Amino acid sequence: NKNKVSKEIMHITDWLPTLFHAAGGKLEDLGEIDGVNQYETLFGRKVSGRHEMLHNIDDISGYSAIRVGDLKYVKGTTLYGYLDNWTGKIRQPKEIPIPMYNISAVLNSEVSMAFKSTGQVLTSDTGIQVLREQTRVMCKEHKKETGKMYPKCSPLKKPCVFNIRKDPCEMRNLFEELKDTGVVKDLENRLHRLRRTMKPANNQRTDLRANPRLYNNTWVSWDDYDSPTTANSVLINSHSPLLL
Repeated sequence: NKNKVSKEIMHITDWLPTLFHAAGGKLEDLGEIDGVNQYETLFGRKVSGRHEMLHNIDDISGYSAIRVGDLKYVKGTTLYGYLDNWTGKIRQPKEIPIPMYNISAVLNSEVSMAFKSTGQVLTSDTGIQVLREQTRVMCKEHKKETGKMYPKCSPLKKPCVFNIRKDPCEMRNLFEELKDTGVVKDLENRLHRLRRTMKPANNQRTDLRANPRLYNNTWVSWDDYDSPTTANSVLINSHSPLLL
């Protein structure tokens, strides 16, 4: 299959039906699921069967976000908006040079060798450079062509809308431009319909038994053990790879 960069919409839930189909399974055996089979899309034979993506509905914190087509709608936020800022471009300190991408290491990697053993070649030096250039995300400016700034996204005050395909860095809030066109209402209606199908949140209180400090600074399935002492004994004797 030709190496390429796909810009089709895909959600993590799509992997289940996609890989299940690739393995020869019948999709109807999966029952009613959220994922979409993207097998033909990955091979470039058809456009994505997914036209929307529900990012989140959190009625406890009052936060929700959805993408339909190219537009993403965001309402509410987390941590009282403490992190609701665009941090700007990442500037590499002059004293720390940007490391070169080791193309040779990729072409001579175990994965590449495995492909070659089957008569397939991943790509070439030039091919890797072209693909990397295609994956670069280019951020738009906050300013409009007229020189005026786009309205700041303040989702605690009012929703925000972004064109993700044209503005992947979410710097151009289009809510004010679109709020009277019916587009925003359509996004809100779709979010409302999905909200009616959601299950009640099952958030649990913080359990102090989960603190990694109790388990030799190790993340473990803490509720599987009677006590931290038992857990530490099991982890040490099993030579667990998670033991730090």
